[in-house]
Amino acid sequence: MKIKYFFLISLFLLMISCNDSSVYNEGHDFPKNQWLKKSSNSFVFTIDDDASLYDVTFNLSHVYDYQFASAPLSFKWIKPDGSSENIPVDFKFKDENGKELGDCAGDICDLKHTIASQAKLSKGEHQISVTHSFHFDYLPNIIHIGLDVSKSK
Repeated sequence: MKIKYFFLISLFLLMISCNDSSVYNEGHDFPKNQWLKKSSNSFVFTIDDDASLYDVTFNLSHVYDYQFASAPLSFKWIKPDGSSENIPVDFKFKDENGKELGDCAGDICDLKHTIASQAKLSKGEHQISVTHSFHFDYLPNIIHIGLDVSKSK
């Protein structure tokens, strides 16, 4: 089972790494598929070209047939000038009919959430931290989270 997870995550990362427009793509895996509430997962990327437009996408992989319809997430974006923006998101795993919203293969589903689309980002170092405020100590059955920053097409 663990080999299957490793293979699918590796394949997903390989496909993303082939994207020429990608500026940044990193992720975090969770031991025992538990995203602990006390963990803050930060992604730090640098923008060198402020003339381009960018798409910033949060990626999440979870075990198929997730037991909750949504989970409260919060993104904190610290920009090169020191300003910050808090972005609360009710992250949906299922639609109102209980159907999986992710792209599922076997027992793993991948979901994406656009944080910014065709955004003009300033030069310098950006940091995006993501946390959850789920009502338990951890968000169960979460395999992986990641952030992708790509030049808009």
